[in-house]
Amino acid sequence: LEARDRLAGWLTDPANERFAQVAVNRVWARLMGRGLVEPVDDWERGTPSHPELLRWLGREFVRSGYDLRHVERLILSSHAYQRAADPTR
Repeated sequence: LEARDRLAGWLTDPANERFAQVAVNRVWARLMGRGLVEPVDDWERGTPSHPELLRWLGREFVRSGYDLRHVERLILSSHAYQRAADPTR
């Protein structure tokens, strides 16, 4: 296999939870204004604010066949997204 194919296989291996979590964290940050891990670009120093939610969203992303729209629908239909924004925060 080409190096690129090996890399793609490794990244999308369901055992590689980091890839899925980084992807869903970026979607969460885009939709919610901040990621579950902040800063979104520094996973070595960042700690998830809600690790169970991050793991669940990552697993849903893998289960859906890496469908970002599926993750977006989950977030957009969540109670957290539908709550009114708090302008004092």
